Order: sequence, then C-alpha cells, then structure tokens
Amino acid sequence: MKEKVSIDKLPKFEGTEDPLVHIRAFKGQMNLYGIEKEFWPSIFPQTLETVPQYWLYKLESRATQTWEQIAIDFDKQYADNIGI
Repeated sequence: MKEKVSIDKLPKFEGTEDPLVHIRAFKGQMNLYGIEKEFWPSIFPQTLETVPQYWLYKLESRATQTWEQIAIDFDKQYADNIGI
C-alpha cells in the first residue's frame, strides 16, 4: 500500500547545498513513496526554497520539461555547490 506523501517531510533546497545530494534525496523519497516519475516535475518545485524555486519557474517551457531535463538544468545552475 502506498503511503501518502507529505510535502513538509520532503528535504528542502535553499540554494547553498550540493544539488546532487538534493536530487538523490528527492529521488529516494519519490521511490520510497511509490510516486511515478511523470509526477516528479510537479512535486520537485515544492522541495525548493524561494530563490531556487523562482529560478525554476523562470525556465522556458517549464510546463513541458521532463524530470531528466529539470535535473540537468538544476545541476548546472547549482554546479558551484557540488561537493559542499
């Protein structure tokens, strides 16, 4: 039986952490709760604090982006934080 996802329990990204760690934590939570990948692009913004969320919403064609493209763009945007 699938457990209901509580957005409040998902890890939050403030913009100063390692983006790879956040992506890995997010994917782990989605898999744990049995959330299909097609829904990840809609849920992911809720794991971002204000500044990273604003950046994500400004991306062109945001509504049609795949999870894979969002993850690539996110990693590029916060690449300077990798390894922090």
